[in-house]
Amino acid sequence: MLLADAASGAPADSLSDILAIVALVIASVAALITLGIAVFNYLAVREMKRGTKASVLQKCTENYIIIRRHKARAIIEKSRVLAEDYYRAICDLYWSEFRLYVEGLIPTAIMEAWLYARKRDFADGKIEFEDGAGNITTVSCKDVWHRLVADGYFVNTDPFVTFMDHAHRDKVGEALAIRAQGS
Repeated sequence: MLLADAASGAPADSLSDILAIVALVIASVAALITLGIAVFNYLAVREMKRGTKASVLQKCTENYIIIRRHKARAIIEKSRVLAEDYYRAICDLYWSEFRLYVEGLIPTAIMEAWLYARKRDFADGKIEFEDGAGNITTVSCKDVWHRLVADGYFVNTDPFVTFMDHAHRDKVGEALAIRAQGS
């Protein structure tokens, strides 16, 4: 039977016609299995990325909490060095988070919320304490950021610097758009 005869229900003419039909059925089943595997892999990768994103966000939060303890220590010990180290560590965390954002591991909505908080920290973030002689020492996030950039701690041509400068000037939309340039 020719393949065209299969639809008419006519009897098979030869063994080769039957083998051709079996081969067609096997090829169709193989195609369906391949499609199923592709869909399964897509869903597995998507779930893995979700899990990765969740663990990345958790790790960023844990790192932030650990770094925040340094602020308390700087205040308790009345140490300019520790206060400056605290803000440097915060800037390092921001750099790491920017890289993760560029890689797509931090969702835009989360980064947007973080950038508004960073803008406030930049504008208002400072550690103040009085030394034993009654002198007030102030270390600000803004001063430490500008010093790090001026000293080349962050390369001026790095998109991260532009990203943070936009956030500091309340241009969060422009900062978020840098994702495409950040790699």
